[in-house]
Amino acid sequence: LVVWVVRDGADPIAVLLAEILVYPQRKMCSLFALAGSRIVALLDGMPIIEKWAISMGCDGLELKGRPEWLRVLPDWQIEGVCMRKDLSK
Repeated sequence: LVVWVVRDGADPIAVLLAEILVYPQRKMCSLFALAGSRIVALLDGMPIIEKWAISMGCDGLELKGRPEWLRVLPDWQIEGVCMRKDLSK
């Protein structure tokens, strides 16, 4: 697990968690838990994250988040759906 933090001076303004997932055919860098007051600032750091993922042997990135991210990540595409079941009832 890797924590990426974007700062404005000493103040953190966005954070992203990443993990390396090894599938039978691929090794992916999975990005999740994006949060902060200026999350879009993470886009400026995306080339750094991509270079890191390549250095870790990954051949792709995957993002777990809302479909609205496609508005600011136009070169990404949806490949699946995350589903969940509420067990509290």
